[in-house]
Amino acid sequence: MESSFVVDGITIKHVLYEQKYESLIRDFPSKNRKMDQYVIDKAVTDRQEGKGVTFLFLNEDENELFGYFILASTSIIIDDESGFYLNLPSIEIKFFAIPVKYSGKRCKDVLDGEPYNYSDAMFWQVLSRIDTYSEEILGIEAILLRSTPEAEYFYNRHGFHHYDNFKQNLIIADDKFDVSCIPLIHLFKVNGS
Repeated sequence: MESSFVVDGITIKHVLYEQKYESLIRDFPSKNRKMDQYVIDKAVTDRQEGKGVTFLFLNEDENELFGYFILASTSIIIDDESGFYLNLPSIEIKFFAIPVKYSGKRCKDVLDGEPYNYSDAMFWQVLSRIDTYSEEILGIEAILLRSTPEAEYFYNRHGFHHYDNFKQNLIIADDKFDVSCIPLIHLFKVNGS
């Protein structure tokens, strides 16, 4: 499922990660080298084992990386304190990263008269893909991600909030990749919203 979009006159496509793209991860590193190395070492086997699917944002010639993301199915459990648990079908953005050279960089383009960053443009594409999945492939009521403390404000701007902010008792699966990461949730389509 390859698709493309244009940012600052550059056509960017998202493609499934394959080992042949390893050099692009090395040549265009993100701020989080641990995540970059994980993609290089585990993306192919994670897809084969059903643990997550990695996508890259590449230019048309596939010689420049604009970012990557990993999606995985998950479930958020709601403890309604009545002795019953409710299942909230969810998708997890396991990783989202853009190269250091684009971190904090403004696009020349504007949206509704407002400037935005490359990170915004790439993240909107991730959310758009999730929206397409929810409309055409599977039910998704929430999006989960785990943010570094430095990126929490970025995700808050995109509608993600700390899971402690919700009235219900939410239970999410542990992720030991980086214990300093903060679980954030975006209620995507609850009660038809």
